[in-house]
Amino acid sequence: MDLNLQRARCFQYVAEELHFGRAAERLHLAQPAVSRHIKVLETELGVALFERTSRQVALTGPGRQFLKEITPVLADADAAIRNARRSSRGEQTLIVGFMTGTRAAAAVRGTSRSHPDATVEIRQLEWANQAAALRDGTVDVALVRLPIDTTALRVQTLYTEPRGALLPADHRLAGKDHISLSDVADEPVIRHRHGGIWDDYWTVSPRPDGTTPPTGATVDTIAEKLEVVASGAAITFLPESAASAYHRDDVAWVPIADIEPSVVAIAWPTRRKPRLVADFIAHLTSLHDRRMTTHGQR
Repeated sequence: MDLNLQRARCFQYVAEELHFGRAAERLHLAQPAVSRHIKVLETELGVALFERTSRQVALTGPGRQFLKEITPVLADADAAIRNARRSSRGEQTLIVGFMTGTRAAAAVRGTSRSHPDATVEIRQLEWANQAAALRDGTVDVALVRLPIDTTALRVQTLYTEPRGALLPADHRLAGKDHISLSDVADEPVIRHRHGGIWDDYWTVSPRPDGTTPPTGATVDTIAEKLEVVASGAAITFLPESAASAYHRDDVAWVPIADIEPSVVAIAWPTRRKPRLVADFIAHLTSLHDRRMTTHGQR
């Protein structure tokens, strides 16, 4: 059979969301159209890809295997289209993604000096699209915050930094030098829409004692998190640099002593590492190594 990329893309989005409606929104299609594409694809493959009930959608065993195999194929197809368009315009372009609190500017500057004829662009990523943006070619390389789905990606750890609780400025714990996870055990915690493993990590759920925190509002961005926290409705957990990047007088960040730190890494597609990407990674790691040496000397 000839693979229909639109049907495969529909499958990928439903598999990522485990929800036909949200997948349809991402695809800019009506939900019935997405359902038809999945049904045709299952008929062509001769297997059921999803288990559907009135309450949930789950991948079958063949569905999980197909997702693993089809994800890099779709990523390569998207990259091929983008690269062909860039080539037709005579462009040599590097698109660098970054998460709030991470810094790509110095490495971008170094790469631009090494390749004066290339265009280097910078795009901010959100937790929901870190891995997807790399796989579909929206960005070529990125500074990401783990955990992410590493399917079809190479990931190289760069550094770690403390995680802490973001609290209303008038909270009983605001202003403390540090706190423990048990101090906020009963506090509602903000959830992340489309969060998956990211949501579990950043809500610290389950807790070391096996309990889960009370659920607060569900959000899409850090800006929304700040508004919810400032209102007193729920707390959230952030790395130190992200809290600094969004400093506000009505919230306070307090380090938590007994949870593991946030990990910042460089990530790029497994099957694609052109020279511009390799040079950017070299600049980034060199800058980081020099910083570590300087701090060590202090």
